[in-house]
Amino acid sequence: MALPTGVEPVACPLGVSPHQEKMRVEMTVETQVEKRVKTPQAILVELAAEPTITLKQVAERIGKSTSTVERAVAVRVKDGRLRFVGPRKSGRWEVLGGIGS
Repeated sequence: MALPTGVEPVACPLGVSPHQEKMRVEMTVETQVEKRVKTPQAILVELAAEPTITLKQVAERIGKSTSTVERAVAVRVKDGRLRFVGPRKSGRWEVLGGIGS
């Protein structure tokens, strides 16, 4: 079917008539999004607050697996931002250079 002279085709989403398209109301909705704390940051916060905590306990508190926490801690130890001082069972963690670094 040919369109009358001077009438241009209108692209409408499937199932929406041109009339419905004109009647559409746009609204801006603002929602607060909770900013997630990155895993390494959460680990450092926990270890700074309680230096004698185990990595398993850290994992439980931040809702991550123990292996995830162990990997993240290994990177921080290698980077020199974290170290374990003392015997394995009664030692403590030291956060070096601050938590935000």
